[in-house]
Amino acid sequence: MILFFVDRECLEGFSPLSDYTIPPAFRAGEELLADTWGRLLGGEVGLATRGFLAESVEWLTGGALRHAEPRGDALLLNACASPFSGELVSLLEHAAGMGSLAVYAGRRVVAAKLSSGSRGLFEAFTGVVEPELVYGHMWMFEEEAVDPRSAFLDPRSLLAGILGALRGGVAEGAVIEEGAVVRRSYVGPGARVSAGAVVEDSVLEGSLLVEGRVRGSYLSRNTWVAGYVEGVILGLGAQVYPGAYLEGCLAGVYARALPGAYARGARLGHGEAITGGAPAGDALEEYRETLYRRWGRLPSRFEEELLRRRQLSRRGRRP
Repeated sequence: MILFFVDRECLEGFSPLSDYTIPPAFRAGEELLADTWGRLLGGEVGLATRGFLAESVEWLTGGALRHAEPRGDALLLNACASPFSGELVSLLEHAAGMGSLAVYAGRRVVAAKLSSGSRGLFEAFTGVVEPELVYGHMWMFEEEAVDPRSAFLDPRSLLAGILGALRGGVAEGAVIEEGAVVRRSYVGPGARVSAGAVVEDSVLEGSLLVEGRVRGSYLSRNTWVAGYVEGVILGLGAQVYPGAYLEGCLAGVYARALPGAYARGARLGHGEAITGGAPAGDALEEYRETLYRRWGRLPSRFEEELLRRRQLSRRGRRP
């Protein structure tokens, strides 16, 4: 079994998206990155993670990726480990055949091969892993080291890896209108690319609308892009209005780039709006209305919780 755990650096590197998802839950065309790992290493995939994050990932992936208890030997794998690193994949293929092995990159744990009797150590990996707290349990392991620069994903390398390995395709239920241009991209079920829109080298998860231009980007479900985005990852329900420009950005749930907004390399929090003026009104109420009107659904409890946290944070009730 291959079970994904999270460490502090992974959560911080992908914030705000890591509030509700992890890299193995991203799509590389028709398969999840978790499935890519399963194919490369030959095993079932699941989560070592519990709680809010595990529940939201299970919801996002339709149950394809959920918390699992190890049955027999298991490879615990950092959720930010890179399946695009040939060196790392080769090392982990070797680790899969060993009894007990720990792989490190700098001070971070990349992977740990557990035997069926290592229940206590498995429990240590089910929270947010702090390396110092697990080192004391791993004295009996053989150790291997890899270069951190090739071992781990950040948002930019995740996007580059997905797009580099992408095989374009149009899923059943997707609509590409006459006059739209789609090149070297995956268009997921329920996605619509309107006449005059351009999508190049990108992943459109599904149930979203593109009326502008998308280049080298990853668009999550229920997003709407009528402006210009390049090299961005848009979280659930994010919106880019006409006349807005985003480059190299990371956007959380229902983040909005309003008309005239311009941002490069920014991280937009859940419900955050950028524009030349003040942000719009109540993000959660707006999101409910927009989702129901455009996509025929209401926010999940995970989306609602993230937007409520954003509201409380802005009012100063939480750090």
